[in-house]
Amino acid sequence: FTYIALILSKTNNVYEIYVIGFCLLFYILNKETTKEEIKTTMINTSLNKQLNNFSLIFDHLSTYYENISMVESNFLKSMSNALKYTSKKSIRNDDDHNYINNKVISILEGYEIGYEDINVNIDKDGYIKIQIKLIDFKEKDINEMLLPLLNKILPTEMECKSIKKSWFEFGVINVEFISSPPIYIDAYADSVQMKEPCGDSFSIFNYSNKMYCLISDGMGKGAEANKISKCITHLFQRMIFSNIHEIEAMNCINELLLSDAYATCDILIFDRFRKTVNICKSAANPTYLIRDHEIYAIWGSSLPIGIVSHIDVDQIVVHVEKGDIFIMSSDGVEKEEIMNLMKKHHELNARKEVECFIEIINKKVRADDSTILLAKVI
Repeated sequence: FTYIALILSKTNNVYEIYVIGFCLLFYILNKETTKEEIKTTMINTSLNKQLNNFSLIFDHLSTYYENISMVESNFLKSMSNALKYTSKKSIRNDDDHNYINNKVISILEGYEIGYEDINVNIDKDGYIKIQIKLIDFKEKDINEMLLPLLNKILPTEMECKSIKKSWFEFGVINVEFISSPPIYIDAYADSVQMKEPCGDSFSIFNYSNKMYCLISDGMGKGAEANKISKCITHLFQRMIFSNIHEIEAMNCINELLLSDAYATCDILIFDRFRKTVNICKSAANPTYLIRDHEIYAIWGSSLPIGIVSHIDVDQIVVHVEKGDIFIMSSDGVEKEEIMNLMKKHHELNARKEVECFIEIINKKVRADDSTILLAKVI
């Protein structure tokens, strides 16, 4: 302000006064913005430290409980890992550009690939664009070597959009990569119940770049079956939202619910960017896949949740294609009924397909609660 006052006292030019006023305003606004950025960074740093501290607390408690109860010990360990992962994820999300940029640099330098410049851009829809100026690198190695390496380290599959040789710099190639378009999942589920409440529970939800489709069939019928199946679907969803890995979540739930009651657990986990589905089964009915008018059954052999202290969850990873249809069901639905549905499906959306099927199976007296979930890749 002293400098401004001195300058103003030396000039009678109105234009110069306007310029000085504008510069002063810009300085003040810029200073406030910088303060806010510093404040936000400090808050994020503080929160990450707190998350790490909570993670260590759960870790120490887990070690303490090892000789007392492995159920509590494993659950606390899972919470510790989830908090640690959340902390790392929040740090990474503070600056996705730098995170991706550093990952790409680590690949280039690790494999001694010459480069001059890297530009990373993430648009509002989450698509990643990477431009790299490579030096003395063979064109054929871009798709054969560099692209697979990028796909391993980045959160989505990449495609090589363009390769251009520089006209002015010998041995220089300008390469642009773009994330491949994600798949979309149309999913719906419904139940035909013997009596209130239904012993089957289902859940369809999105988290991060994934869609989760889950059916749980409680032992028996009525209130007890409903209680355990609903508990499994609710706990699983909350654990996923807490960044606990799905298999770890299923094992945690199994240990927490270990008792005379048990339930099946059948999960489809669609990764929209990697274009895969992870099929996780715990004593569930087979999942059926319709692809190019062919029907494939995907079976599992794992025990239900709640019977033994540790279960080996069956996992099958399938690369999906547009047009794929996945059908899951509880054991109240007979195999012949599902086969008839799949042969007669009418290319409707998931909701209409399920509603048509429910109408059909409602015509028959059911021996058990019956749930069907249909997911289409579009």
